[in-house]
Amino acid sequence: MTGRKNKDSRPQRTRSITTAFVARESAGYTIDEAANRARVGTAYLRQIERQGWAPYGLACRLSRIYGCSLSAFLYSRFEGR
Repeated sequence: MTGRKNKDSRPQRTRSITTAFVARESAGYTIDEAANRARVGTAYLRQIERQGWAPYGLACRLSRIYGCSLSAFLYSRFEGR
């Protein structure tokens, strides 16, 4: 035995999709376009989308840009693959 794990024995990883991500996608913006309009870095916006929340001032700005409710930037996630 070589010590390698079988691919099937690895735990399945689920992808968490936040409402912040869904709001951006629904508004039709790429991550780069949204970051530019919000005047933040792309990496920072990705972090916000992964975490599911944003500081209040930025959350207000993003909700205006995306045309969605401020509640999209409160901590929440959809579990999916």
